Amino acid sequence: MWLSLSRPRVHRQFRRTRTLRLLEAIRILDGIDALAASEAVFVACAGALLILMCGRSNGVPAAGLILGAASLGFLPWNWPPAKIFMGDVGSGYIGYFSASWP
Repeated sequence: MWLSLSRPRVHRQFRRTRTLRLLEAIRILDGIDALAASEAVFVACAGALLILMCGRSNGVPAAGLILGAASLGFLPWNWPPAKIFMGDVGSGYIGYFSASWP
């Protein structure tokens, strides 16, 4: 089969596309009050819980919980009417973290 994910070039392109789509999706969600931060809290905490349930606790869940806690601390400032936004740097980090996190 010519289109298989076991081929390294196809798999690499798939990962690049997924990463860019998540970066852009989180960047767009940052324009809506409290949506990107609340989604980051949910994704980070749910991902950490799933990783702990699978038994892979080698420090990876801590990274998700730290991101969830940081987003939760940012959430009151971003609640409608938003006083501050994450901007491209903050939303880019969350998007890249979501794409590269196991």
